Amino acid sequence: MFKLQALSRTYAQAIACVPGTASMSFNTTDAAFTLSYNINAALPPASQYTTVYYNQPLWYPYGVYYTVSPPGAANVTQPEPNYLHIVHNPGASGVLTFNLFPSF
Repeated sequence: MFKLQALSRTYAQAIACVPGTASMSFNTTDAAFTLSYNINAALPPASQYTTVYYNQPLWYPYGVYYTVSPPGAANVTQPEPNYLHIVHNPGASGVLTFNLFPSF
């Protein structure tokens, strides 16, 4: 593994969650990333999103694909390269799980 790869990880920079409910993991073998948290519905609508950073050149050279559970809880947008926003849909609540995988 290259030194830069050893230091670079996919992670959530900001999470719209109930404090203390977030957990995330990054697998350095297959670049799989998982984020789980309780949606904080009390946040104002403009703050109802989570930001995930990923290093496409190092970990995802052929792109990414992702899943969101439960279905319909959120939409995912890409505001700029290497960043994804998980935007909560109105009325969404409970535990949200986001998985990010490399495309092959």
